[in-house]
Amino acid sequence: MNAIVTSTALFIIQACCASETLHNTWSRVGFGTYRVRHTDSDHESALHKALMSGINVVDTSSNYMHGSSELLVGKVVNGLIAAGQLRRKDVKIVTKFGYMQGPNLQRHYAGLTFPETVEYQKHLHHSIHPDFMLDQLSRSLERLQVDHVDTLLLHNPEYYLKKTSHGAVIAEARAEMLRRIYKAFVALEREVQKRPARIKSYGISSNSFSLPAAHDHFLPFDSLISLAEKAATEAAADVAR
Repeated sequence: MNAIVTSTALFIIQACCASETLHNTWSRVGFGTYRVRHTDSDHESALHKALMSGINVVDTSSNYMHGSSELLVGKVVNGLIAAGQLRRKDVKIVTKFGYMQGPNLQRHYAGLTFPETVEYQKHLHHSIHPDFMLDQLSRSLERLQVDHVDTLLLHNPEYYLKKTSHGAVIAEARAEMLRRIYKAFVALEREVQKRPARIKSYGISSNSFSLPAAHDHFLPFDSLISLAEKAATEAAADVAR
């Protein structure tokens, strides 16, 4: 298992039995798509230029511009592949799941609900449950027009702490959050260990890694590494059965 913690609070865990490793195949600079949409020609040109200039890491998310960012990534990457200017294995696509906003939230209010949803605000819900992960992964792959992503990240799981932690009960809230993360890790490990795999690695993107350890919303990354190791073992046992 490989784990990386970067200055941008990106925590990536790769399963021990995956066939590829992170090593030095990822460019030091990536292309972020937080406010990027597939209908903007300038955004399309910028991503095209980045990929043609040696940047091979593209960071996106299922909720960025309600999926429009992933549509752009799929359009540009697949266009370059079709033109013979890029190979799929040479570009590293990172996407995320967790947020329920826009169309995802509309589905929730229409009756398509998922277990353990955090109803943070009227216009913002959140879930890292395996059922939601599988739903979002399938939708992301369709928008990206690929058969796998290189990394799938849990997107800010600390929303559970923000909703439930209140001083004296923070220990209980953090224990429950880690239980939910572990459940997600097991499901992610199973995806990594499938052949063919729909994800090559997984991890967490969080705004809470940089917080002081005493902060109510802090994510203890040492605990997360242990959880990932345990999840890898459990998933491998499932495959062996």
